[in-house]
Amino acid sequence: MDSDHYAILGLPSGEEGARLSDKDIAKAYRVKALELHPDKRPNDPNANIFFQKLKASYEILRDRKARREYDDVLRARRNRTTKRNCMNDGKREKMMSDLERAEKEEEKRRDEKEGEERICKKLWEEIAEFRAKHKRKQEEELASRNAKRRAAAATPPPPGWREENEDGPWKSLERFQAYEDLVLGNMIRAAERQKMAQRGTSGNGN
Repeated sequence: MDSDHYAILGLPSGEEGARLSDKDIAKAYRVKALELHPDKRPNDPNANIFFQKLKASYEILRDRKARREYDDVLRARRNRTTKRNCMNDGKREKMMSDLERAEKEEEKRRDEKEGEERICKKLWEEIAEFRAKHKRKQEEELASRNAKRRAAAATPPPPGWREENEDGPWKSLERFQAYEDLVLGNMIRAAERQKMAQRGTSGNGN
């Protein structure tokens, strides 16, 4: 049932149409009948079809029982439409909620990744700075050692001097350098672990 019999007679439909009196319906039919009568529209090949539809709609609406049944059908149709619209609204709201949640999660992952990258970059900068300081210290210590050896070579050794004393002053320096190497190695390994963890997080996200 696609035709709206009230609309065919030029009347409002729905609850407003259900409240119309029989006189209102008869009056609307007379007006439309004069407008759509085939004699008034000789050049319209569909004039007779439209007029027959008008008469059929009027016959339904003038019959009180048929009209009540028709009004019930219209009411059920409106209820279904309203329910369907409510369901569609609920689906749209859920879709928007899911979209917003996905955007927030993506933003959180992006912030976490950027934070990890900043930490990793800072750590590698600290390692580079530590390496540069370590290299400068080694160069300074080497230059100082060579200068002392040259000075010692130019000065005769004192009585009772033993050759193993030559390395005595440098044993503490060698221990310090070993400690620096250990610290530097730990920093490098920490940076590598941070880098591997970041790659693992990015792989899981994809």
